[in-house]
Amino acid sequence: MTLKLSNPFAWLSEHSQKYALLIFGSATIILLVLLSVLDQPLKTDQAPGGIISFEIAKDFLRSQSILTSWDQHSKLFAALSLGLDFLFLIAYSLFLSLLCFKTAERFTGKNNWFRSIGIIIAWLQFLAALFDSVENYALIQLLLGSQKELFSSIAYYFAVTKFLFILSAFVYLIAGFIMRLFFRKGTSK
Repeated sequence: MTLKLSNPFAWLSEHSQKYALLIFGSATIILLVLLSVLDQPLKTDQAPGGIISFEIAKDFLRSQSILTSWDQHSKLFAALSLGLDFLFLIAYSLFLSLLCFKTAERFTGKNNWFRSIGIIIAWLQFLAALFDSVENYALIQLLLGSQKELFSSIAYYFAVTKFLFILSAFVYLIAGFIMRLFFRKGTSK
């Protein structure tokens, strides 16, 4: 029995997929730059990684320590960053998902196992976006002063899982690039 995996972008024509890659890729880069700018005031001794330190604080006391290290100005930047991240998660998930799918498509008939992995990873990017949303919600609650310790744990576990899903996309894309080089060299001999 063969596992039949569907194309998450079947609703887009081949031509539209190329434009979508350009649009989602450009949006991802622009939003990443904006988020980097917003992150600068968030880097303190308690939060050397800025907002990422807050995302992976894990326990409530660590989260509170980070929040205490930020003044009102910095907290405004954190709020803007978390708000903008909701746009970013849409852009990066669509971009990485489509890129993984397009990479997987190149292995149809050659390495169907590699193609199947790529399609699974393409779908995982949507799950990464969902996890990012949950993480953002928990962080916003902490930023607004919630004393519920659970929010730190939620943010941590959803952030770590999100990062693993995103990392899987990068690993897959690099592996796909290397395999294409290998096949190209193998066929040219």
